[in-house]
Amino acid sequence: MKKIFFPFLLFFLSFCSVIYGQFSFNKEDVIKRLNTDIAVLASDSLQGRLSGTKYEIKARDYIIEKFKEAGLKPAVGDTSFEQKFFINNLMQFSYNVCGFLDNHAPHTVVLGAHYDHVGLGDFGSRSKGGHIHHGADDNASGTAVVMELARRLVKTDSLRYNYLFVAFSAEEVGLYGSKYFTESNLMKKPDVRYMLNFDMVGRFNYDGKKRLIIYGSRTSKAWKKVLKIPAGKFLRIKKVPYGPGFSDHYAFYTHQVPLLYFTTGLPEEYHTPFDTYETIDFEGMFNIVEYVNKLIREAEKAGEVLFRECSGWQVFRSFMFSGTLML
Repeated sequence: MKKIFFPFLLFFLSFCSVIYGQFSFNKEDVIKRLNTDIAVLASDSLQGRLSGTKYEIKARDYIIEKFKEAGLKPAVGDTSFEQKFFINNLMQFSYNVCGFLDNHAPHTVVLGAHYDHVGLGDFGSRSKGGHIHHGADDNASGTAVVMELARRLVKTDSLRYNYLFVAFSAEEVGLYGSKYFTESNLMKKPDVRYMLNFDMVGRFNYDGKKRLIIYGSRTSKAWKKVLKIPAGKFLRIKKVPYGPGFSDHYAFYTHQVPLLYFTTGLPEEYHTPFDTYETIDFEGMFNIVEYVNKLIREAEKAGEVLFRECSGWQVFRSFMFSGTLML
């Protein structure tokens, strides 16, 4: 009973704060919202959020409500937050969730994270199937960061870009959601300038290194200056030139869109039933939100952010580094 009640108590408290307009961005309030969002998305009641299931639809509806509360507008045909697509290898429909911050600018930035996970572990588990794979780090954490950044940017004046916030689905079964998105008309709403992807950002200190890994640092010349912003004493930044194709940023790279992919790494609980709410480092997540918010402000001042293809050596180095995370 406690496992079911706890996330919905947090959801109720969060809902009350929205009713009274309490979108404060001090550390305590941000951490409370991150707690709420991850507790709900990683709860037993969502059964691991497998794409094409009723549990994914529950997660979708929760994210839509949070996008509305943040002040985002429907992005799909200007009337809907849902971008429906078909998953061939599951023979099921699924949904990206898309919310738009329209600043009437000529270019748009995409902030994305996948919200699906592997359900009961019958697909993609590193453990035994038949148990709920909660997916708190993978990727309730990234989804929560995107929702928090939406709240922040809606309240930010004088932005030179529009911002399109996307919770992708069907990442775990083959990156279907992001592939569909990049082939849709939303890539022209208006012209997408760059993409930020958040996938597994909830385990800041799982290996004692206290680092935020940023893939894609060589996908635009503009990133050299942008990534010089100070991370503060709570973060160590590890820059990796290329973003290998194991998350939703990859579809953007293939469409020649500059990207940055943020992750805290690959803990041993990855794709097991033990990736739970209790393992999340919420203070670390707060520091990541603060850093990315500063990075977005710096990118606003950076002039044109243009695509640059990574060299073969940069690709090789990036794959070699990624291999060390899996040891």
